[in-house]
Amino acid sequence: MKAKDIKPGVVYAYQRSKYSSPQPVVFLTSVAPEHLYRTTSRYRSADSPAFQKANSQAKPKLGTGYSDATVGYPAVIPYGGAGREILTEVTLDEFKAATGDVDHLRDIEFRLVTSLGHIIGPYEEVVAAQAEKRAAEEAAWQAKRDQETASHDRAVDLITALAAHGVKAGWGDTAGRTVLTLSLDEMDKLLAMLPTNTEET
Repeated sequence: MKAKDIKPGVVYAYQRSKYSSPQPVVFLTSVAPEHLYRTTSRYRSADSPAFQKANSQAKPKLGTGYSDATVGYPAVIPYGGAGREILTEVTLDEFKAATGDVDHLRDIEFRLVTSLGHIIGPYEEVVAAQAEKRAAEEAAWQAKRDQETASHDRAVDLITALAAHGVKAGWGDTAGRTVLTLSLDEMDKLLAMLPTNTEET
């Protein structure tokens, strides 16, 4: 999503990769350069804030080591089994006062969002769209299975009918289609059973 479209207090869908499930996230400020924060030192005292305001030249980025801070927009996500409803109750002041990433009493996790590309839309809309897509994929898969089953049953019926006339046939799958197979000898038997047109013209 674009920065101008993201509003604080709204539950959005955060998805780290296309293989992961969307996670609810709420931004605690508008998305603007003056609202960037950074992680503080990992060696800080236990009662020191975990985040602080970034300098005016800072850009969003993911930290790569103990001395390299993460810079991003302040947000909150559920931790453990917390529901997304609690996210809209969290304030920026609570974020600034936090001495760690996780508030275990409320089951929330403070997060610095470093890439808006991971924000893929309003959470409810994204979840509904993904559920609809899964349902369509499952329906298509079931329709294919039903067609395969019907083709198999028809093949069995035809093989049984041929066997009743002394012709042995097999069946297989070619390019997604069920086909019957006959040896040359069995084909000769079948052709011999077909009526021939002996009427003279």
